[in-house]
Amino acid sequence: MLRTPLLSSLVAGVVFAATIAGSASGNGNLRVMPTRELVAKSVLIARAKVEKTDESDWGDFRQVAKLELVDVIEGDYTLDEIRVAANSLVANTDDKYHKKEEWLVFLIRDGGLYRTLNYQYGRFRLDGDVVRGWRDADSVVSDKPYYSVREDIEVMLTEMKTPPDAGETGEPQPNPANAPNALQRSGQAPVKPKPAPPKVTRTDRP
Repeated sequence: MLRTPLLSSLVAGVVFAATIAGSASGNGNLRVMPTRELVAKSVLIARAKVEKTDESDWGDFRQVAKLELVDVIEGDYTLDEIRVAANSLVANTDDKYHKKEEWLVFLIRDGGLYRTLNYQYGRFRLDGDVVRGWRDADSVVSDKPYYSVREDIEVMLTEMKTPPDAGETGEPQPNPANAPNALQRSGQAPVKPKPAPPKVTRTDRP
């Protein structure tokens, strides 16, 4: 009879410790993507306003937010509004939206909806024309004007879409000296062909 309370206490202690460890591990697994990675992996980057939110049981999300696209930086420029799955059940996420908020969002497709890439780390709250908590190329966090953040994103997009120069590919380049008629093009005298052997005429034969 005395063993039962003692055993229960030990089990409770083990469960509590496992819970704490699991929480710590989950927090570590939610990696904060650098902004360059966000730009590279997103299918839609836009400034957006939250028009409405609805509760949902779609997949691992408990909310669907309707966003009005104010300025599309990258993606389908014909879109005016989209539906974004949010309020994820994944541990340590906080990607819930609230009506009338304005965000700079980095989105990917998930089934028939969009969702925020990297959860709360893939969106940046806008206060007027100021982006709150923007992460620069060195992952330094600061508030920054929207037009400046937009320029940063456009520069990254341009760099990603620009093919490398031919000299940077590592492929051997043709040597013009080996091309046909290279000597003539360079202004040097052409090499004369070897003369044919002399023809011998015999006088004792007609």
